[in-house]
Amino acid sequence: MFGLATDDGHAYHNVPDRSSNPGRGWVMVLAGELSAESLIAALEAGRFYATSGVNLRRVEVTIEGLTVEVAAVEGETYVIDFFGTRMGYDAASSPVEDEEGKPNRASKDLGETFKSVSGNRGTYRFTGDEIYVRARITSSAPHPNPSELGDFKQAWCQPVVGPGVRSEND
Repeated sequence: MFGLATDDGHAYHNVPDRSSNPGRGWVMVLAGELSAESLIAALEAGRFYATSGVNLRRVEVTIEGLTVEVAAVEGETYVIDFFGTRMGYDAASSPVEDEEGKPNRASKDLGETFKSVSGNRGTYRFTGDEIYVRARITSSAPHPNPSELGDFKQAWCQPVVGPGVRSEND
């Protein structure tokens, strides 16, 4: 299952405002060339990432882990969060609340943050029990037309199958 970013725009005038405006999120395709065939092949293979303003220079997946490099913008800083779910997670549904007391996920073990890196490049090395790992990159720059007040520009790479799943299927 792939992750997408869409803006679901319906209101095309008076941007920015709190309406359903375009340009809040989109997909960046990692294709070898700008042709329909290359773009479709990359999308079908999951070679794309979701973004609301952060551009990535590189996403590298190896047997050892996941590396992400940001196409940095002068004056912006970045935090790269590597998160996922481990084998043996607690499947009981007991909502976890965010800082404001709102439920934001079904279990503390789903979407656990494994590592955070400040900078333009980060690598997560598998420990052996991950079902999946993905990265969320957050810029210090506010989104120019945020969906929620206070949103920053971000990017999210696709989930990478971890060794916890691979070892079961090998």
